[in-house]
Amino acid sequence: MRGRARQIAMRQRALQAADTTAPTEASATVAANGTALTVVFAEPVRGFAAGANGFALTPSGAAATLTYVSGDDSTSIVFTISRVIGSTETLTLAYTPGVIVDDSGNPLAAFSGAAVTNNSTQVPASLSSATIQTNGTSLNVVYSAAVSGFASGAEG
Repeated sequence: MRGRARQIAMRQRALQAADTTAPTEASATVAANGTALTVVFAEPVRGFAAGANGFALTPSGAAATLTYVSGDDSTSIVFTISRVIGSTETLTLAYTPGVIVDDSGNPLAAFSGAAVTNNSTQVPASLSSATIQTNGTSLNVVYSAAVSGFASGAEG
């Protein structure tokens, strides 16, 4: 009986110690390259798959989406950001409940407006000069950094 009583006492202690607390977001940080977001949780979380997994990033610049990269079943989850975040942008993070849980199966609760630390060192391109060519039909535009998305002869 002594061994049986000991097993019961151990089981009761285990049940009392069961985790019923939902995981929480502790911090979120944009990397220096401006294209990676790391979200840190107070405890390991799991359930991540391809896509945003219910997370939404709201930058002060243009819209951006997230794609899960790595970290399932850990406290640090990494996402790729769909565009480069500039060093002067402010950001917030939100989560709409889905399948993200902690190791005990407690779901991550919805949150919004969570501040994101912006460690981006990326500076947006700025107009350096614009010169009308001598033929009067061409404009030469020079930016402080490489830009893309323009086509020759484009109007707009």
